[in-house]
Amino acid sequence: MNDIQSIAKQRARSSRGSLGLSGSEPLDPTKILRMKKGISIVRKPLDSSISGCFLRGRKASVVLLNSKRTAGHQNFTVAHEFYHIEYEPALQGSVCKVEEIGST
Repeated sequence: MNDIQSIAKQRARSSRGSLGLSGSEPLDPTKILRMKKGISIVRKPLDSSISGCFLRGRKASVVLLNSKRTAGHQNFTVAHEFYHIEYEPALQGSVCKVEEIGST
């Protein structure tokens, strides 16, 4: 296992532990972040390549999801934005776009 995989596995275990989850139970990322971390999740249809974004405030954080994406894509985006919130404390916000395969 390489260093990146080891770090990813350690952070996944750490995140699950901080959220009070076992290492194997299924999870709904939107529900967990709302209930355990107080992160507001907003779903809106966006006519763009944006998957989602987040904004960090002093007392609260907000994640915006593009509801035109599939449920699986939205779940991935919630987890991705949570990574920014949890592991990049200096980042106050971010917009994440879909990389289209074959686009230039």
